[in-house]
Amino acid sequence: MRAAVLDLGTNTFNLLIAEWETPPSFHLLYRSVLPVKLGRGGIHQNIILPEAEERAFMAFGRHMEMVRSYAPGRVAAFATSAFRSAINGSSLARQLETKYGVPVFIIDGDAEAQLIYDGVIASLTSLPEVDDLFAVLDIGGGSNEFIIGNRKEIFWKKSFPTGMARLLALFPPVYPFSSFQKKQIEDYLDSTMKELFEAFDTYRPSLLIGASGAFDTLYEILQARTSPEDVENRASSYARPIEKDILLSVTHQVVSSTKEELERMPGLESSRIEMIGYASLFIAYIFRKLAFSRFVHSEFSLKEGVLWRWMHGLSFP
Repeated sequence: MRAAVLDLGTNTFNLLIAEWETPPSFHLLYRSVLPVKLGRGGIHQNIILPEAEERAFMAFGRHMEMVRSYAPGRVAAFATSAFRSAINGSSLARQLETKYGVPVFIIDGDAEAQLIYDGVIASLTSLPEVDDLFAVLDIGGGSNEFIIGNRKEIFWKKSFPTGMARLLALFPPVYPFSSFQKKQIEDYLDSTMKELFEAFDTYRPSLLIGASGAFDTLYEILQARTSPEDVENRASSYARPIEKDILLSVTHQVVSSTKEELERMPGLESSRIEMIGYASLFIAYIFRKLAFSRFVHSEFSLKEGVLWRWMHGLSFP
């Protein structure tokens, strides 16, 4: 079976094409990420502006060219935070669906968290030592998803409307981030994420799994400053443990950099510069507030979760 999944996020549209014969694993054929920045200029007015809609059509169209070349037997798109919060999100989804002949599902935060969890579980086949309670964090443009569970089940999940595009709109960037700006952002997070702190007090996971997105970017920066032999070994699976202090050294480097230093930073793509500082601040904040002692980076998230459910014949959450 060959299938294609499009993840229509607030900052990027992501495409994954894969195939499988029998569970539990699938073979990745193609992955691509295209910037769309749907929230630019309108995220706090709950509207996707016309120029953002144009970027959405361009990115979707480019992805569909690749989809057609692989001729998958199943294709679907899943739209998240920007689509579900914008007053014209449903209209844009229907227009994309009509133009390209692909079903576009606008999923709620709970469904998004479930699919992220499923994707992370699919990536852990190479890490049998991850057999205890863990938390999963997916950092998005419009929302951040937290899940607490183990390999068998979810105990708690929540989608928070505190994505990096929303932070960018509330707190315009200054490079490097000032102490005043850091405190502003942290005070805002303190006031909006109380449910997470309560859940952590209840379950107290010691392991944080960072799912794709911003964590991929930080890993690429880390790879760029690591020996080639070590990079090759680390890249042999879709999930790998990283020392917490090493991860936080990368976030500190990003937050402390000027715009010019970010533009020259090895491993950091130019399209990621605008958001990676906010994501780095957020990750450092989470580690300070919740005191995780271990960290695993997973390259899998929502797209892979959809494939995992298709492969196992499961319905959508």
